[in-house]
Amino acid sequence: MLVKICGLMEPEDVRAAVAAKADYLGFVFAPSKRQVTLQHARQLAKLIPSEIKKVGVFVDAPLTEVLQLIKSVPLDLVQCHGNETNAYLNQIPIPVIKAFSMTNEFDSNSLTNCSATYLLIDKGSGGTGETFHWDDVTIPRHEQKRLFLAGGLTTEILQSANQYFHPFAVDVSSGVETNGKKDPQKIKAFIKKAKEVAINELSSSE
Repeated sequence: MLVKICGLMEPEDVRAAVAAKADYLGFVFAPSKRQVTLQHARQLAKLIPSEIKKVGVFVDAPLTEVLQLIKSVPLDLVQCHGNETNAYLNQIPIPVIKAFSMTNEFDSNSLTNCSATYLLIDKGSGGTGETFHWDDVTIPRHEQKRLFLAGGLTTEILQSANQYFHPFAVDVSSGVETNGKKDPQKIKAFIKKAKEVAINELSSSE
């Protein structure tokens, strides 16, 4: 189970995530309280070693904008939270994470029919800090291998979340914040717990 810390805005938070060995770091380019500019993201990206992947988060952004940011930041993955179609996703030249909101209208077939490299399930538009009813969604086992799990994750529920979904990765933003700001200590604790959960699962399966 890999870890993505999303919505990073400050150098000290990036350094904390890098030191704790996060696997993915996310920059939000969509309108949000965590939105960053190209120049801001470029400066933060300089603090990130190549083995940690940089993810740009977008919502129905023009393809030209996405392509520009991929090149200019640069980005390793693109995460899409809007109504992007497979035709749109297929024009992005790097791996894509397509997010799905767990609403009453959600159809698990949309996961299987999605052409993105990875899938992400969340409560809503992302970054809300709210969990969804896990038993409301069934993730086909073959899709768990490309699943990013988000939605109100904290160190306290990581174990049960992993046992329920067996995700490829977990994605957290508000769960590592204090008073709406990233908390370096919470970032470190979350990543440490996620790695422990992954190691324990591997040991129990051997």
